[in-house]
Parts: sequence; C-alpha cells; structure tokens
Amino acid sequence: MQESRDELKILMSRGDIPRAKVIYRTKTGKIISTNYIQAFIAGSRINLGRGLHKPEDIYAAVADAIKERLEKQRRLQHLVDEISASTKAAAAASY
Repeated sequence: MQESRDELKILMSRGDIPRAKVIYRTKTGKIISTNYIQAFIAGSRINLGRGLHKPEDIYAAVADAIKERLEKQRRLQHLVDEISASTKAAAAASY
C-alpha cells in the first residue's frame, strides 16, 4: 500500500485534495478533512477511530481526483493543439 501512496503523492497537485474530499463524500456519504487525506498520503499513522474512514476509500477518492485532473489537462491540451494548428493553417494561407 505504501508504494501506491508514493505513486499518488508524485502525481498529486494542490487542487486534488479538495476534489478528493468531494468525491469521497459523494461515494461514502462521510465527511473527511484535508488533514486526514494529507496524513493518509504521507503514510503517517492516523487515528482511524472505529473504522470511520477506510483506507481503500480514501485511496480511491484521491486516485479519482488525480484521474479527473489529468483527463481535463489532456482535453485542454488537445484543444490548444487544435487552435494552434488552425491558426498556423490560416496564417500560411494568407501569405
């Protein structure tokens, strides 16, 4: 599990944790704090209480948040590439 958390830590961006909180609440119906997610990713011992938060649910929420962000970045880059290509084509046609 630690290797998986290390991979998430490498891929994480600052905005992923708030999104992971929303995803976690949507999937489980439970509220989770930013500090709790950060502690989970850091691999520090966190007080799980009576099993309120399952590590696999936290992991899935963070992974989904990262996946959404990466997909959004790919879509935006594709759009930028299309605009750039059409601009270059229009500039070449005007000469």
